[in-house]
Amino acid sequence: MIQKNNRAVLFGGARATAPFGNLNDTWVLDFKTNIWSEIKTSIKPPAMARHRMAYNSKENSVFLYGADKKVWILDLELNNWKEVSTNDAPANVGLHSLVYDDFGERMIYYGPVNKGFWELEKVKT
Repeated sequence: MIQKNNRAVLFGGARATAPFGNLNDTWVLDFKTNIWSEIKTSIKPPAMARHRMAYNSKENSVFLYGADKKVWILDLELNNWKEVSTNDAPANVGLHSLVYDDFGERMIYYGPVNKGFWELEKVKT
């Protein structure tokens, strides 16, 4: 995911070598310096894979949707995660897409397995 100041943000994923399992670390790549930096926070999402992320340019934050039907927001100014309460979120079965609509101030999820759209409106960091 690339945001306005030439950085990519990555979270978690699956470890491909032993010991196998999912990860819950957050990393930022600065394209100007080609340097990776880990964002270490006391509160963070659980380890997961098959999740999706979307960038909110108005708030300079990243939405993460994945494990246990939970939404997390990473504030890129403060470098901290927070969990957002949601109602009736669809199950994360992978193969889904996630975008953030800056104009409508909402996160939009599309799940081909669930065959539908779901949105989380007016979420602020």
